[in-house]
Amino acid sequence: MIKSSYNFGNHDEDIDIFISRFSAYLAGIDVNPVGVARDRAFGILRGCLSGSALDWFDRKILGKRWELHNILANHGQANIAGVQGRTMAQMNNTNSFRNPSIAHTYANVPANNAVTVGNSMVPAEAFIEDWRLAGGRPSDRPVNAVNAANNNPIIFDNIRIGQALYWLKNEYPTVLSEKRNLVFGSLAQGDDPLGVFYSKLRKYGKMLNHDEEQIKGQFLRGLSSDLEDDAERIGTEQPLEDLFTTLERIETRRLEKRLGLVSKIPQSGYKPSSKSREKDYYSSDTGMTEANVRNLVKSIMSEQSQPVSQTISSKSQDNQITLSQDDFKKIIVGLKGTIAKGQQTLKKPPGPGKQKADDLAVNRFLDSLTNNTGLPGEDYDYDPVEDLRLQLEQLDINQAKLA
Repeated sequence: MIKSSYNFGNHDEDIDIFISRFSAYLAGIDVNPVGVARDRAFGILRGCLSGSALDWFDRKILGKRWELHNILANHGQANIAGVQGRTMAQMNNTNSFRNPSIAHTYANVPANNAVTVGNSMVPAEAFIEDWRLAGGRPSDRPVNAVNAANNNPIIFDNIRIGQALYWLKNEYPTVLSEKRNLVFGSLAQGDDPLGVFYSKLRKYGKMLNHDEEQIKGQFLRGLSSDLEDDAERIGTEQPLEDLFTTLERIETRRLEKRLGLVSKIPQSGYKPSSKSREKDYYSSDTGMTEANVRNLVKSIMSEQSQPVSQTISSKSQDNQITLSQDDFKKIIVGLKGTIAKGQQTLKKPPGPGKQKADDLAVNRFLDSLTNNTGLPGEDYDYDPVEDLRLQLEQLDINQAKLA
């Protein structure tokens, strides 16, 4: 038996694609399915089937006869060619159609009176044949000759390849549909990547002619537990394609982290939490970064550079910077003046949380300022920290840039 490389037998295969490939295969090996090579073509067809498709073919087609269930042997013609030449009106006059049947209904449409049997119900031998109106089907009944005139259906003694393919195409999909429905209803992601699961759903949904909502319903039911939670969070009301794209991105991101391909969240997408902001005393909540505060000090120091330079000893000499009490007071006065200008930029009174953050930032700044001067406590009795804190009680350091 000759066997093609194009096999058909699984429930997830497309029968139309198989038939098209099988036709090309016969042409490739120069086997004409019509005429003297019909038996060989029939055998090759069976050899291309496997599994449940082969089992079905052997039970439903192999060794059967071909019955024209809707055409009765009452027409008075000697052979099938004579029947093919009869019109609908002539066949009606001899009661040659089963009543009721789709053939009888078709023949009694006035517009079809002149249509011949050969053009509508009994096709010439071919690779693809349509036997729907004639009620063509495999049969175990004995042969009934075309000219039997016994009011029984015409039954041919064997089945040609065009008839076999017609039956395979139109009846085996019923079996496939039942199997596919069972598979579709049990599809779940499991350990598969989301893309694999989604492709399976789309494939079976197309085979079963399911609409978008049916496919989406099974998609949501079959998601893994973590992605199911993600789907609920981002909203399941959006289109299936959009939902799939978003979830696939989430899944890919998780996998990258698990594999160590991503070490941290990109800086551009990072938003610090409230806890992390509490640790930054110079955060944007105070309106000034640490760099802003340091620049402010440099500005003040620059304004007072002349007197201060006369009293500062080199750090390389005694490992500290020494300021006189008068010079230090001048620095603080300059700082007060600069900060006072910032009051003009305030737009609204601070809330309790904001004021607390501001005070904390100012205290930290002042502590660092006094610590860095290295000024011993016994050199003066002036408390600049306390004095400045009193001045800043109502001050709200906001996003405005202090002049």
